[in-house]
Amino acid sequence: MASYGTVSHNGHEQNVQLLTNLARYGHNGTLIIADWLGRYSYEWQTLWSNDLTREQWMDYVISYIYPEEERKHRELSSLNLALLSRQEVLAIIERARRQSGVKIRLRQLFDRSVLVGRHIDTRDYNPHAQPLRQRVNSLFEPNMRTDLESLLVDYVPREGFATVNEFYTLFQESWNTLVGYVIALLSHYDAAKPASRPKVERHHPRALRMIMADMQRLITATHRSKIGDVRANIVEPGLGYAIRALEMSIEEFPLAWRWTSEAHAVLPPKVLQRLIPIKPNMVKLIDEMPNGIERGGLTRKAQDEAKTKDWLSGLPVTADEVTLIWNNETGLKMPWATLVSWWSDFCYPSSDDVTIILGDGKYLLWHHEEVFEFCG
Repeated sequence: MASYGTVSHNGHEQNVQLLTNLARYGHNGTLIIADWLGRYSYEWQTLWSNDLTREQWMDYVISYIYPEEERKHRELSSLNLALLSRQEVLAIIERARRQSGVKIRLRQLFDRSVLVGRHIDTRDYNPHAQPLRQRVNSLFEPNMRTDLESLLVDYVPREGFATVNEFYTLFQESWNTLVGYVIALLSHYDAAKPASRPKVERHHPRALRMIMADMQRLITATHRSKIGDVRANIVEPGLGYAIRALEMSIEEFPLAWRWTSEAHAVLPPKVLQRLIPIKPNMVKLIDEMPNGIERGGLTRKAQDEAKTKDWLSGLPVTADEVTLIWNNETGLKMPWATLVSWWSDFCYPSSDDVTIILGDGKYLLWHHEEVFEFCG
């Protein structure tokens, strides 16, 4: 169910029943992949609504199959499609879980076309949209170079949607930083008019820095090749995939719902950008390290949120970044200050046993009995 916004053709009640039936009759296990139209997509900014108590539907006009000059003279078909937010999807899954009596495990929940949906180019529902879908697609055209400066995003916020505006502003900054970096790298390796080599700055989000480093390695390795048009056939498709990778950061993390759902907590986008998931194979290596931890350190019963925050702030931790390990497949790097400020959103009672690696041979253990133990 992962084509053409399949889930958006149904109302919430229909989707609950659909998932319930799939769960009940999937005796040997079922993998469900589905997509829907996002409530806060920039494509239809004029339709945004914060009223999550009511289902929101849109008249989705299929205008994009015609050239722009023909659209005004055509009788256009349309579909009535539902717009869903993350919170609504989580609520649907939870209701299906209760009705079916089956454990439905959410594996991933992520955006896949933040600024390159079909109606970004038509501007039917947002007069401020840029034709970014066409421009990004051109990155994959063989033997054709794209004007990379045309990829720079100029996001126009809408009043009354502070959290959504903050997300898009930060995403725009990362997108434009990546595109600008590739432009500067290509200029640096241009034999006709070489420029100074651009730097990857430490203040950039870590996920962005890693993507920029990948593009730097790609361009460095291929710029001397004389086989075909390297920029058009290697560098530009690489940039297209790199832009795609920007959408797939914290959303891939299996515990992300804890910090992106109003039913639990919605952390500010600037905080989320600094949460760096660790690949499962690396978590397994790190998870072997705490076996030699010397136990019997300071302990704290975490019953009062403010007092526990003060206790954490007073620990002798000098590292700026710490590593949290939930199990041998789930790990996360984050600033120590973030953990201190939001500790109860990362350390759940009853279900979590978390090892927190503080550096310099120090560890902080969270026990599901709601106790912190400092070892170091």
